[in-house]
Amino acid sequence: MFEIELKARVINRELTISNLNSFGCYKGSTVKDDTYYYFDLPSKEQSDSKPHISCRLRHEVHTNPDSSKTQNGFFTYKSKEKRLDGENRGIEVNVERETAVSDPAPIHDLLLATGYYIGLTKHKDVEEWTYNPIEGSDVQAHIELCTVPPLGDFLEIEIVAETKDNLEHYKILLKEILSMAGIDQSQIEDRYYSELLALAKADNK
Repeated sequence: MFEIELKARVINRELTISNLNSFGCYKGSTVKDDTYYYFDLPSKEQSDSKPHISCRLRHEVHTNPDSSKTQNGFFTYKSKEKRLDGENRGIEVNVERETAVSDPAPIHDLLLATGYYIGLTKHKDVEEWTYNPIEGSDVQAHIELCTVPPLGDFLEIEIVAETKDNLEHYKILLKEILSMAGIDQSQIEDRYYSELLALAKADNK
C-alpha cells in the first residue's frame, strides 16, 4: 500500500468544517493516542537524516455519527517515507505496513526488551470525512481535521493506492481538495508532527 498525503495548518476551524460538510461525507470522530518506539541505528547505517528505526502503537476510540463507539488498536511500521519538495512540497509518499492488535501490552514489552525505547507520544482529537474526487472511481480521499496539543489544528488529506501508477494525479487531487476545504497552499506544513512536537517541547523549557 502507498499512502499519498499532506497536512496543512487550519486557521479558521469552523469555516473549514463548513466547507468539508459541503462536499465530504462525515464519518464521526476519533480520539487517537500514539506511542512511537525508536531503535537507534549505528551512524554508518543512518540515511536520509533518519538516526533510528521507528514503529507505532495506536489506541483509538471512534464515535460514529449515530453516537455508537468502537475501540481499536494498531501496530504500524512505515518502511519507506519520502517528503516531496518543489511544487509538491509537504506531500508525503509512504509505504505503510499495519496490523490490528487486540492487546498492545505484549508488543510494548517485546519492543522494550529488544532495545527499542519510547521516543514520542502524541494525542489527536479527530473529525473525519471521506470524499470521492473522481466520479465513478473507487479512489477515496480520507480527510481528518485534527487537534494536536499543543500544536493546534491541522487538516490531513490522504489517498491510499495499491500501486505507484497514478501518484502524480493523486498529488494534484490532494491540492484540489485542500482548496475545496478553503485552505491556501501556503498553509501546507512540511514538517512531521515529531519535529513540531520536539520544537514545542524545546520552546517550553
